[in-house]
Amino acid sequence: MDTTSKISREKQQLLEMTDAQVRQVLRLAKQGQRVQRATGTAAPAKPAARQQTGLAQMEALIGLDSAKAMIYKMLAFQKLNREAVRRGKPSALESNHMAFLGNPGTAKTTFARILARIFYEQGLLPKDNLVEVGRSELCGEYVGSTAIRTKEAVKRALGGVLFVDEAYSLVSTCEKDYGREAIDTLVQEMENHRQDLVVVLAGYPREMENLLQSNAGLRSRVPWVLHFADYTRPQLCAIAEKMAADTGYSLTPAAVEKIGDICNRMMGDKDFGGGRFVRNLMQEGRYNKALALESTNLKTLSDQVLFQLDADLFVQPEGLRREEKTTLGFAT
Repeated sequence: MDTTSKISREKQQLLEMTDAQVRQVLRLAKQGQRVQRATGTAAPAKPAARQQTGLAQMEALIGLDSAKAMIYKMLAFQKLNREAVRRGKPSALESNHMAFLGNPGTAKTTFARILARIFYEQGLLPKDNLVEVGRSELCGEYVGSTAIRTKEAVKRALGGVLFVDEAYSLVSTCEKDYGREAIDTLVQEMENHRQDLVVVLAGYPREMENLLQSNAGLRSRVPWVLHFADYTRPQLCAIAEKMAADTGYSLTPAAVEKIGDICNRMMGDKDFGGGRFVRNLMQEGRYNKALALESTNLKTLSDQVLFQLDADLFVQPEGLRREEKTTLGFAT
């Protein structure tokens, strides 16, 4: 059909509409909805994909009540401080640098990513940006190179969040170790960029306390200390169910119970991994499901058969049994 014929046909359809249908078309057009030509009725337009706000993402995280409460306290203070400045009072804000204290798998990195978004959305930082570094990215191999590498990391993170994972590893008694140079440089950069950078130092609770006590200048520049508690068995089960749902799968009640049993045998071990362990367990469950269906014509199976994960798909990984950990020689 050529363009002229198409326009003529649409005009004829409009002429055949009742006044009520015309009014409906105009109303729907204002709302951004597409109109079906034949009847004048509306076909729902595809809604624009809306990304969750940072605060909504934070609330969706399972557990972490203490860390969440600290963020709300921080935001409330920021709001009060802005009003004080608006009224001509001096700002009482020093910095937003933080320490995250928690065992592995307690969502510290995930929380930091969300925090970068929250601070951007709340106008506390100009960018929704997180740069993650560890000791290897900060420490050089000769005198002076560590300061350069640390400043480069800070430069990449400016306007957003610099997340230093396992920050306690920067503390060393070795004479030729450059971790202390990294700490001293970080302290200087944290002071220089109090308004356009948030540095988050993360790691094990006890080791992080040692780090903060090792440098008075560092401790004074980290006003916010967030504690990430280990997940409970019910929380780990809820995490598993959410991970399954997020990937289009579901867990049977028996599977949830099995996952809880596996996690329960590992909880309390320093190297358990918490949420990270559950993520790996879920991935293995999906692999086992795929293997079990490998010789089947998948197109003939229902969604329930394809994407429901049962208990027999989950097995405690070898080498991660608590009773075997004593041979690995981890320091306590």
